[in-house]
Amino acid sequence: MPNPALVVEVVSPGEPGSENYDRDYVEKPKEYAARGIPEFWQIDPDRAVVTVLTLKEGSYRSTEFRGSDLLTSPTFPSLQLTAEQILTAGR
Repeated sequence: MPNPALVVEVVSPGEPGSENYDRDYVEKPKEYAARGIPEFWQIDPDRAVVTVLTLKEGSYRSTEFRGSDLLTSPTFPSLQLTAEQILTAGR
C-alpha cells in the first residue's frame, strides 16, 4: 500500500519531556520521515498552532501557522485555510 500524501494529527496535551509530547513531537515525525510521507501537519489546540512539516532529504522542515496565517501546503497548493479556521473547527 502506498504512503499517504499527507498525514494530519491533533497532538495530545503535554509539556516537553512528557510521554505525550515526546510521542507526538519526536517519535511520530521520525517514523513518518522514515516511511517517506511527504507532508505532515501537527494541530496543537493548546498552543494554538498548526505546524506543517515538509519532507526534504529525509527529514522534516517545519513552518508554524497561527491565527489568521494562511496555511501553505506543497501537497495542496490551492488550499485556502487559516490556522484559526483549523484550530476552531467543530467548536
